[in-house]
Amino acid sequence: MKESIYTIPINEAFSSECHCPLCSIYEKLEDDLVEASVGAAMMEPDRRIETNEKGFCKKHIEQMSLKKQVLPLSLVLQTHIRQQIDTIFNMQSKPRMFSKGKKETAQKISQYIDGVKSSCYICNTLEAQMQRYAENIVYMWKKDEQFKSKFSEKSFCVNHLKLLLDIAVKDLGENHFNTFFDILLKNAKASYEKSYNDITDFVNSFDYRFKGELSQDTKTATRTVIDKFIY
Repeated sequence: MKESIYTIPINEAFSSECHCPLCSIYEKLEDDLVEASVGAAMMEPDRRIETNEKGFCKKHIEQMSLKKQVLPLSLVLQTHIRQQIDTIFNMQSKPRMFSKGKKETAQKISQYIDGVKSSCYICNTLEAQMQRYAENIVYMWKKDEQFKSKFSEKSFCVNHLKLLLDIAVKDLGENHFNTFFDILLKNAKASYEKSYNDITDFVNSFDYRFKGELSQDTKTATRTVIDKFIY
């Protein structure tokens, strides 16, 4: 299959050692978006209009701050909070005909703040991009025998298991879906059971009767379980 902007990262992720290829893609994409969000692209008017409106969640603001690009980050925050201030206090200063008064205005302000809190330029972009990557994984599995072999050796975190199942239900015919489903669930079950056994061994190692050495997988079981099951 001819490689493209989407298939290259997919093949790289499936050729690497990782607990979930889609998580590997997500982490790289997230870091690139965070980097770009305090880069030269933020000076473009169209991009700033979008980020002013959508803003950033606290997680991604913290990640942006770690890039130590203080001036670009401050400029992004400056125009974003200006838009919030103007929006909130314009609601206060422009009562509408037949308005129920200040309580109605308070509710509108509250709804606006909820909207800002639930919106993030990076989160929204990530969600759209990950949807496209997952769709390409399902398509490549169907069309590329070499990739199908790679896929049969991998498992996915619970979150990305759901994403792939949703897309496969929509995009694959029954025969293809049945095969895809069996491979996906077989690998997931083996991976999840191993994670359970590893974290059980780790918990048991705190028992005073425990003797022996912990494997590397057991030592890192808590982090692995967080990565696979917490979403």
